[in-house]
Amino acid sequence: FASLPLVQTDPTHFKVTLPATATQAPFDYYLEVLEPSEKPARYPALGAEAPLLATPDQTAPTSVPELTSPMVKSYQVALEWKPSSDDRGVTGYRVYRGKVDGFALSEEILLVELTKGETRYLDEKPLSKETAWYAVQAIDVVGRSGEVRYLRTDVPDHQPPANVLQIHAVPASKAILLSWTGELEPNVNAIEIHRGNGKDGELKKIAEVTDFPSSQYLDKETEYGTDYHYVVRPRSSAGLLGSPGLVVSDSPLRYLKRINCGGPEIATDDGVPWEADSGKGHAFMGSGGTKFSHVRGVDLKKEIFLTERWVRTGMRYNFPVDPGRYEIVLEFAETNPGFFAKGKRLFNIYINDDKVGAKIDVFTEAGGASRSWQFRKTLDITAKNLVIKLLASPVGPSIKGIEVRGLPPE
Repeated sequence: FASLPLVQTDPTHFKVTLPATATQAPFDYYLEVLEPSEKPARYPALGAEAPLLATPDQTAPTSVPELTSPMVKSYQVALEWKPSSDDRGVTGYRVYRGKVDGFALSEEILLVELTKGETRYLDEKPLSKETAWYAVQAIDVVGRSGEVRYLRTDVPDHQPPANVLQIHAVPASKAILLSWTGELEPNVNAIEIHRGNGKDGELKKIAEVTDFPSSQYLDKETEYGTDYHYVVRPRSSAGLLGSPGLVVSDSPLRYLKRINCGGPEIATDDGVPWEADSGKGHAFMGSGGTKFSHVRGVDLKKEIFLTERWVRTGMRYNFPVDPGRYEIVLEFAETNPGFFAKGKRLFNIYINDDKVGAKIDVFTEAGGASRSWQFRKTLDITAKNLVIKLLASPVGPSIKGIEVRGLPPE
């Protein structure tokens, strides 16, 4: 072992200068501090018998073996590369953007400095309709920079965003609820809603949605008896509109009433809530002997299935309505373990004293326990009341929710 002096740089630090010849290959070393009238202090304690091993950094990192751009858009450029190699290890990469091949690197044009495991980068602010040059450079554990790899990309001009949205329309009371699903390109900052009257009316913009990830719009500016058709169009940050895409049509309902049987009020997206039917019951409920119960352990999506109305003999709901055409939707699910079998609970359904459902078995119709099932019936009402009765046959019924929808004439 050769002895080299330690130079104190501050009260707690020392440094040693090694000759260049000593750093051409790995070498052993240990530290020894001599103080007057004391034994030398060594680290490691055995000194030359068990020294430390130092591996000098011999070379700079290699250039990245392969640099590609798998995606080039007016608003995004993706870069990918294979890892560089280094005798001591690569700790990260620097990514630059310039205007010409072989441009000089500087802090002003540095886009990002990545850690070792990252070998891709997404430039989200390229200059559209221009040629951009990118440079990637590896950095090793001692901060040495590797050879630079350059890549040319031709960034295209802005294009209208693709429109792959699936749009749906659901009629509400004097309104229409629009919803859509599908992927949006990252540069989309608004969804425009366009509406036309009738089947062929001119489409005009009526609103826009910028509150992502919201994917619905309630059109309240509608009139009963009028058909409407809609499209939704994505708009980019550059102000370009995507194609109209799919067209949906619908007309608003003249009447919509919902009751959450046995439970509290539940808000909905279309503005018509499921009205509360807890305690003494809803104002339309006509059977004083009906009880309500909270349901436990039900794996169903709608909140209305968490409560129910049930009765030993029968129940009645009376809806004041104008004469016209109506659709009645009754929501059921068998959630009482005492009736988890075919034929255990049978009941009849009447609408204005007409039997419209005989010996209804929700467990069988739904395909098992805790599964939702709807009974739907469309009919013309000539009176000013719509009365729904559920009567035991012979076992008392239970119901989760009721929806009455006023339809246009056939």
